[in-house]
Amino acid sequence: MAEPKNFFAGNKFKFTLSGSRWRNNQFELMVTGINIPGFQLGIVNHGTPIKQLERPGDSISFNDVSIEFLISEDLTEWKELFNWFRDLRDFNETVFDNEIVADGTLILLSNKNNPTMGIKFTDMFPYNLSDIVLSLNAADGENQVGEATFKYVDMVLVENV
Repeated sequence: MAEPKNFFAGNKFKFTLSGSRWRNNQFELMVTGINIPGFQLGIVNHGTPIKQLERPGDSISFNDVSIEFLISEDLTEWKELFNWFRDLRDFNETVFDNEIVADGTLILLSNKNNPTMGIKFTDMFPYNLSDIVLSLNAADGENQVGEATFKYVDMVLVENV
């Protein structure tokens, strides 16, 4: 008899960024939402006298990672991303520096908060940062949330986290 399955709830996860930008420490956003990106396999067209055949290609293109995060009272998270954007803007392409990219790790947790698997994103960088909307009509206790969108080079599944 098969064991009953526990289904993934989708609300238990952790996300960290690491790299030389933070002196090899981790920068942790208080993430309230993140997507596991989809991807597409390249297709190669192979012509025959009868029909054009499509075959699997040798490239994968990944969708972007969008991260929704809480913003602390002193705007620490937003300022960190803002400064990262400034560094990216001032980046000199002739001298590649690992300080402009970071590695990200998404750890999925079980219903008992134990790690079940991870997804590692290599050479991430943000390219979009949402507005911060200030309003006198905001409810007391309502937390300010930001969203950042990232590009990355590769995505790898990590089974033993």
